[in-house]
Order: sequence, then C-alpha cells, then structure tokens
Amino acid sequence: MKRLVIISALFILAVILSTSVFAGEAYQMLMSGGQSALVIGIVESVNEEFSSIKVEKVLMGSISSDVFKLTDTEYSKVPPLKPGEIWVLSLNEHNGNYGIAEGAYQADNTDYKTLNLLSAKEGDIPAKIIQEFINSGVFIEADKKAKEQQKFLENPSS
Repeated sequence: MKRLVIISALFILAVILSTSVFAGEAYQMLMSGGQSALVIGIVESVNEEFSSIKVEKVLMGSISSDVFKLTDTEYSKVPPLKPGEIWVLSLNEHNGNYGIAEGAYQADNTDYKTLNLLSAKEGDIPAKIIQEFINSGVFIEADKKAKEQQKFLENPSS
C-alpha cells in the first residue's frame, strides 16, 4: 500500500511539473519571437467561422493587414471573444488567416506601456511576465533580435 501511495505521488508530481514546463515554454517562445506576429488588437466581430480583429499595434513580427481573420487551427483554439474586447495575441499565419501561436491574453487598453493583462491580475505568473515584457518595451529589442535571426536563417551566407 505504501508503495502505491509513493508511485501515485510521483506520478502526480510528474504531471504537475510537465504542465509547468509547457506553460513556461509558451511564454518564452512568445518573448523570443516564436510566432508570425505579436499584436494588440480589438475584436470587431465574431461568428462561427472566425473573429475579425483590428490591429492596434504590432509588437513583434509582422502582419499583412490592419484587420485579420482569427480562426481555430488544428493546433490551437481561439478563446471566447466578444466585440470590443482588447487582446494581446501571439499569431501564426495559416493560409491567409491567423491562429493563436503562443497565447492570447485579454487586456484592459491598447497602450503597450500601460496595458494590464486580465489574467495577470488574477495571478497567472506567465501572464505577469508577458505584461512586464510588453509594458517595459523590451519587446522592441526582442523583435529586432528575432528578425536578425530569421534573416540569418533565410540567408546564412550574408
């Protein structure tokens, strides 16, 4: 019986630790430019197929339009959105549309220097780290580094 309790405890600990590592990887990927774009956007409309998002500010990467379609992909689901809400979205492009890459965080305003991520207020540690990353402007330098790395990967001889 004692052995079963120890094995169960180790299994539960392994599950908890593996979940924590995964969450850390997502925000680290977001902060290192592991997406097509990191944007602050306002939800314009929502229907069953996609949500229309108006880009207020591109923080990292690039996006081809001021308004884009956010859709579910085989890798990620769009959180429940409502028109008028403000979101910080890590995006990857999929066939001209965009899906969530490394996370979606509802915010209280569109000014990167003062925005608060609602999940950070609720105690979500990765969201607090991302909020500080955005508020401090560190994303500007991180974006430059990510673009330099991408340029090198695309053309290593230059």
